[in-house]
Amino acid sequence: MLSLHTNSASLAANNAADRSQKLLGTSNTRLATGYRINSAQDDAAGLQIATRLHAQNSGMRVAMRNTQNSISKLQSIDAMMEGLGKSLLRMAELATMAADDGYSDTDRAAMQAEYDELGRENSRVVSEDLLNGDSGFFPGEDDSPDFNTRFQFGASADESTEYNFEQTWQSAYDAAQNNAGTGVELLNGNANASIGKLQEAVGKVGTSRSELGGLINRLQHSFDNLMTMHENTSTAEGRIMDTDFASETAQATVQLMLLQSSTNMIRRSNSSSALVISLLN
Repeated sequence: MLSLHTNSASLAANNAADRSQKLLGTSNTRLATGYRINSAQDDAAGLQIATRLHAQNSGMRVAMRNTQNSISKLQSIDAMMEGLGKSLLRMAELATMAADDGYSDTDRAAMQAEYDELGRENSRVVSEDLLNGDSGFFPGEDDSPDFNTRFQFGASADESTEYNFEQTWQSAYDAAQNNAGTGVELLNGNANASIGKLQEAVGKVGTSRSELGGLINRLQHSFDNLMTMHENTSTAEGRIMDTDFASETAQATVQLMLLQSSTNMIRRSNSSSALVISLLN
């Protein structure tokens, strides 16, 4: 129908231009920001899912740092226990040497001097470095040290564990204190009795180190699992949030062409009113 008051072709072309302009603006925004979802109206459900995944990823990144820090702490404790074990082994060697009658009393006195120094250092490590001190691993007052350590290796409250290191420290303490140098362990025929005590102490230290190694391996497996989970959830979040540049570039090109076409159609349809006047002539 040829009408003067209602230009249906112009209205249709104008609506088409509005739609193309809106879609072109959305595509340009996505290409500019790199995100497919830039506001809640772009994808309400997708935004909710992506927000949850982002929260999980943030928690897992912190949990991975926690796990690495915990592993480093345990490795430091293990290194101290290793040093204690080596010191006790040297003390056992000295006791074994002193038990042999091939050495003189002067020789045994020299061995005792080294034995005493090693014993003092062992006591210092256990009572200061491991327990309190500026860099102590088990802080607290001297009469009530805190041996409980919580390991947070996940993004939720349930993904944690608590470990009590009292037995680990007690083994080290007993090994050091029961073999502290008093100046007579290798003299007056006491060396042979010291050998058994030192062997028992070395065994306790080895047991503690074994427990530490198992805990370190557990945390390392937790870290590896966190790495895999973080990779997968990051991929899922990106699939929802990130712009597919190939698809979006094609979409922007199509909408730009449609906008140009509809704009040209608006210009042409607006000229149809002149045809009405020509009929009157």
